[in-house]
Amino acid sequence: MAAKSSRYRAKKGVLGALFVAVIFALGAALLARGDLIPWPMADKFGWLFVVFGVLAAWDWWATSYNFDQDDLVIRSALGQSRIALCNIESMKTSPSALKLQCQQLRGSKWISVAPLDRERFLSQLYVKCPWLQKK
Repeated sequence: MAAKSSRYRAKKGVLGALFVAVIFALGAALLARGDLIPWPMADKFGWLFVVFGVLAAWDWWATSYNFDQDDLVIRSALGQSRIALCNIESMKTSPSALKLQCQQLRGSKWISVAPLDRERFLSQLYVKCPWLQKK
């Protein structure tokens, strides 16, 4: 029987919201005043910015984290990635995010996660990966 997985929403930071707003503003400006800009097809680039802004907003809003039996699953609007819990070597904490060092085929890499309910996420991570607890 599979263990019940918990879903942790990601923090929504000001920089992410600002990034999405700037993309939409550029798209709106190009659509509204693309005829005044001397670039060829500036209004067509406006639609490109609007579509990219929708994708960025969707990805920013939909990011979440789940613990499965053996994996940490990072889901976003554009896909998902799985990190085997046994491959997590160490962790660094900062006020905004947790950085997990994970063993990969060609060395290790750092993955940044920012769960909204950080304490509950950490307690479940420590249960799944007891070697991460500070001694």
